[in-house]
Amino acid sequence: MFYKKILIITAFLLSLNYNTFANAEIVAPSNDEIQNWWKQHSEEKMTIHGAPVLIGLRSKEKAFLVPVYFMERGRNDIDHTILVRPAIKAVREVVDPVRRDSVAHDLNHDGISEVETSALGSGQGTTQGAKSIVQFDGWKPIVLHQMEFNDNLGCCAPPPGGCGQCVSKEVNWKFVDLDGDGNDDLLEEIVIKKGPLENKLKSRTTTYRYLFKNNAFIRIKDNDKPK
Repeated sequence: MFYKKILIITAFLLSLNYNTFANAEIVAPSNDEIQNWWKQHSEEKMTIHGAPVLIGLRSKEKAFLVPVYFMERGRNDIDHTILVRPAIKAVREVVDPVRRDSVAHDLNHDGISEVETSALGSGQGTTQGAKSIVQFDGWKPIVLHQMEFNDNLGCCAPPPGGCGQCVSKEVNWKFVDLDGDGNDDLLEEIVIKKGPLENKLKSRTTTYRYLFKNNAFIRIKDNDKPK
């Protein structure tokens, strides 16, 4: 009986220590640490210009997304994001479509982050880009959902002075529980604006609904009810 009590107390203490560790705040590495880890991988100069975003990889490893500049690259290739993995003391540049404005969500509360992010380029009065939702399998972003956006508002006007009719496509996302299962889903608004001039645009909004199930976004048709 005595040994049984000892085993129960030991198991309780081990569980307490594990939960304390699991729930402990994850502290981001300093900028100097990040730069040192980066230099072990690359000689390219990198400037950190934003706060780290804590995410959970598919393995449940905790990591950070950090916005950076590569000033020696072309104008549309300066803005990027790096993935910092303190567990292995390593840093890598994240490949497209993860470029900027990363926001971490955990839609189904499983410890794996769904990261909302965007990439864009511009030139001659036009902008072209895409918003994406990704998870990370190690270093690799896995695209779960993506929608393009664009506009020509920097050049539109009647010819010959402009590039023609003004056109804009905006993508707005909200994460809400659509089917009452306690997990968040995706509400997507597509706003199309058209007009002869930028100050004379008429807009039309279309809303799409997606359930988040088994790490996939499943579109609900207008005549379907969430189940």
